[in-house]
Amino acid sequence: MSSAGEQLAGSALEKLLKRAESAWTRDAPIEASLPFTAASLPGYFSLPSAKEKDAAHAVLRNAERNGALAIEWDSRAGDNGQILRLQLQNAEALAQFLGRDPLWIVHAKALDALNAWMRYPNVAIILARWRAGKLVRSLGSDRVADFVDACRVVDACSADATTQDMPIRRLSARLFADSKRVERLGPALDVLTTESMDQPWRDDVEVFAALGLVKLPQPVLLAGTGTVELMDGSVLPIPRPYIGLAPQSIRAVRVASDARYLLTIENLTTFHELALGHGGEARGLILYTAGMPSPALLRVYRFCIEAGIAVPGFRRMHWGDIDLGGFRIAARLARAGDLPLQPWLMDPASIERAIPRKELAAAEVREIERLAGLLGWSDIAIHVLNTPQAIEQEQIQPSLP
Repeated sequence: MSSAGEQLAGSALEKLLKRAESAWTRDAPIEASLPFTAASLPGYFSLPSAKEKDAAHAVLRNAERNGALAIEWDSRAGDNGQILRLQLQNAEALAQFLGRDPLWIVHAKALDALNAWMRYPNVAIILARWRAGKLVRSLGSDRVADFVDACRVVDACSADATTQDMPIRRLSARLFADSKRVERLGPALDVLTTESMDQPWRDDVEVFAALGLVKLPQPVLLAGTGTVELMDGSVLPIPRPYIGLAPQSIRAVRVASDARYLLTIENLTTFHELALGHGGEARGLILYTAGMPSPALLRVYRFCIEAGIAVPGFRRMHWGDIDLGGFRIAARLARAGDLPLQPWLMDPASIERAIPRKELAAAEVREIERLAGLLGWSDIAIHVLNTPQAIEQEQIQPSLP
């Protein structure tokens, strides 16, 4: 185990190198010094003994002999009695002495590793942030391997057909010979696929679902009035309470001529309640999104939209949690078709006696406002701002349009 003096010396050398790295991130000359004062290095003046101070000096003199730095001694304290300042001489030599690469070398390696993936726009943004000395979702350029692997995952998801979702561990084993590797890439995949680096980060389940990665492939659940045409040409009426089909088996969806809406539901409990008639008679289609809709589900969702466009007065609606996840789901659904997406029971001003799950953070409120603006839900944006509380769908009494 290192002595207190050796640890103090190591800390001082790290501080000196970090100052050099900070200069590099600002495109300034890589120059640095570290004064030995009570403010900049208090531990130096509280070493427990002269022996520990000698141990610190020995480490620093070794670094000096390696050409990393110059030591300025306090002449008033006698020969080699007390240090006034360390002055950097060679940053690479200092990094080598500490046994690590300096930030500019780490960044150069990251740039080389990600160069083949610059077709993904966020890669350039990630590299720029690392170049400025910033972390991206707590990940630095030393974690570049995670981002390279995340690019491989996105590439595989883009190449595969979207008629069915992919078991996440099957894909992981295929790409990395490690069935759990993809599940460890949630933060990197979030950064790589996010619309904006300034929005709150998504949880792993949301990120994976958006890519079509699931623990096990799930059926599409549909309730209400209509029929489903299968790939083999057969046509099935949607029975009560609902029908569940593999998404790749569906060729088209048709609605009744008097259908009034397509309503997407975020949560399974609420979908079952509505399918069982707890919210009244269904006069349209009800589709369970399973949280964030996957590409396979969106394909079926587009069939439902196409079926309803020709029906006079047909509306496209969404009911999800009143939180950032619910509005993100709504935004993803809205992009899947041209028919305007209307909210259903997602206005906090219209919800009575609901117990909020939590207070929304300021960053969450800002993102909800942005998404609500894109959706054309300006009144809801104002109400969320006035009542920044997360309300789960299950808190609200089931009701149909």
